Amino acid sequence: MPLLNMDFDGLRTAIIEMLSGAVVTVEITSFQNDTVHFQNKDDVCTYLIHLGYLGYDQTKQVAFIPNEEIRQELIGATKRKK
Repeated sequence: MPLLNMDFDGLRTAIIEMLSGAVVTVEITSFQNDTVHFQNKDDVCTYLIHLGYLGYDQTKQVAFIPNEEIRQELIGATKRKK
């Protein structure tokens, strides 16, 4: 998950919060479907939502980790950052 290395606007902190069971507010409308020019954490989170690594509650406009398998993958990715 090299995207975690792009600590845009607190992305890594947001992922860690989600790993603990929290949800994170995400503005999905700014994403331009461009995987080269991410502008902020919302763009990266929206991309991860599109890929299925994050779930999205449209009513509350929040992202979350959808299952334990992905949670374990993200834990591994955050440890590999260092």
